[in-house]
Amino acid sequence: MLGEVEGMDLEIEILDRLYNSTENFMSRTSQELKRAQRYLDFLSYLIVDTSHLKNIEFDNSRSGNDFYRKLRHHIRISIRQTDIISGFNKGKICILLVDTPAEGATAVERRLQESIRYFLHEIINSPKNWKVEIVSNCFPTDNATPSSVLDNIRSALTA
Repeated sequence: MLGEVEGMDLEIEILDRLYNSTENFMSRTSQELKRAQRYLDFLSYLIVDTSHLKNIEFDNSRSGNDFYRKLRHHIRISIRQTDIISGFNKGKICILLVDTPAEGATAVERRLQESIRYFLHEIINSPKNWKVEIVSNCFPTDNATPSSVLDNIRSALTA
């Protein structure tokens, strides 16, 4: 069973690498939006903004890339396997929450914010009151259109 879980984690990491680029992630987002429209499902997304952490001084044993790799892995294991996570771009990362209404996205947002806060405290010895900004939105609520969702995600990841 343990080997099975480790193998599954490895498979997930390999598949995750396919979607690390903004272009691939946006293509996947477009596919998920079409699926949500076709089957009348929800598609929520979270934007995690860690750009304010760019000024952190890392010791010799750690680099900024290593930090973001560990943070991305922490986020990956904190969400469902069916959720889709982008790569970091300018300190921002997007998470697609497939089949998740706005209420579920809000719950994931709160849980992830708490989890990241403790992660930061453990990894970089930050104060426990540090917060990482997380914004959640849901399609098809709030008059969102597929193109507005794509525009919001693209601008968040490239700004």
